[in-house]
Amino acid sequence: MRPAYLAGVLLFVSSPLWAAISIRADKVIGNWYSEGRYPYGMIYSIRHIAPDGSFENEFRECFSTGGSKDHVESGHWTIDGNRFRTITEFIAQKPVHLTIETETISFDDVSWTELIVGGDGLKSFGRTKARSTRVSADSKLPACEPVS
Repeated sequence: MRPAYLAGVLLFVSSPLWAAISIRADKVIGNWYSEGRYPYGMIYSIRHIAPDGSFENEFRECFSTGGSKDHVESGHWTIDGNRFRTITEFIAQKPVHLTIETETISFDDVSWTELIVGGDGLKSFGRTKARSTRVSADSKLPACEPVS
């Protein structure tokens, strides 16, 4: 079974050819919502990126067989040009060491499209393109709805 810790970070979409762009670290600070459909259901996430280099991801998995599972991941992030890297240090308060490295494909301060290019994320998902949308700090994950 694919690890859930990497599943909800990004909304997965089809991947044409593109060129990566560089962004400044202060532009990614904030809160980013994404969702994705998977064979077993839906995953919703809000990624909170702090100016001190820390992050927290809230996840809600909604299973097509019914039921749901929430968990939180936290760690640190860095950015270098077009490369955004996260090191997850805790999942549900249990220590881990997992990495995801992405290239920024597009960014306009409201939406952020990335391509997974390295780390544990690449091993789990391959070169997958993903999109997140900026949300307010008080945003909440949506409730699970029946998945068809």
